[in-house]
Amino acid sequence: MLISETVELQRRITAAVEQYTAAHKNRKIVQPTFKAVPDPGAFDLDGDDAVQRAHAAASLLGRAWEAWLKTDDQRRQRSVEPRTGKSPWIMPLEMGEPQVSEFPVKFGERLHPQRIAGRAR
Repeated sequence: MLISETVELQRRITAAVEQYTAAHKNRKIVQPTFKAVPDPGAFDLDGDDAVQRAHAAASLLGRAWEAWLKTDDQRRQRSVEPRTGKSPWIMPLEMGEPQVSEFPVKFGERLHPQRIAGRAR
């Protein structure tokens, strides 16, 4: 889910930049560059025990999270006009928040804090 939301955000950012560039005839707009999203089917396993699967899953999640953060940073950089500080700028209104998003919406809805056994909150 995190990977698919990242790919969708990349698509939306690219489309918004293309629309802005076409509408304003501005050739100086820097096109976004995105970190490649990881392939969930490409686990790097040296073996097939639970520890190695856990490490591979954690590595995949880390790479997916990094891709999301880098993608959202591309959106954020195009949210505020640098000369005026006004927002939104290139991004449409619904994508124009100047802060980095914490989680993609659908991914964040699936996260639930878990209490660690034996520890008080």
